[in-house]
Amino acid sequence: MKSVKTKTLIFIFIYSFLTILLGAVLKIFQYEVSKYILIIGLFSNFLLWLYFLYEIIILKINNKSVWLLSMFFFPILPMITYLIKRNYFLKS
Repeated sequence: MKSVKTKTLIFIFIYSFLTILLGAVLKIFQYEVSKYILIIGLFSNFLLWLYFLYEIIILKINNKSVWLLSMFFFPILPMITYLIKRNYFLKS
């Protein structure tokens, strides 16, 4: 499988984060459309999480068990860390 570019993953991550944030703000102000915006943001974030999980399982990464456990217990922090160090992981 061909790897997705890091810039594309960063764009999707920022998009999903901002969509979730916008949906939360609209939910506070009780707009009806907020639930649909939240669903779109959470779904895109979940798909990105699944892609990171797939890459972590497929690639030969040191401390794979630590990455997998942290993906399940702290989902956002490992995603940001993996985005920052992704080029390093792809080279090795």
